[in-house]
Amino acid sequence: MCNSNGTCRKLAGGAMCPSYRVTKDEQHLTRGRANSLRLAISGQLGPDAFTGPEMKRTLDLCV
Repeated sequence: MCNSNGTCRKLAGGAMCPSYRVTKDEQHLTRGRANSLRLAISGQLGPDAFTGPEMKRTLDLCV
């Protein structure tokens, strides 16, 4: 569960978000994925939010 505190942005130590450590892109961060899903659930990303290419890119590196 993401609470948007940024803990997953750590670059050293621990086991948080290896895809973010490599890309340094908020989209590939636990918080970025959670925000994308929240926007899709609330309808703010349009009718194809869950099946579109942008959501695929957002979730593609999730481990």
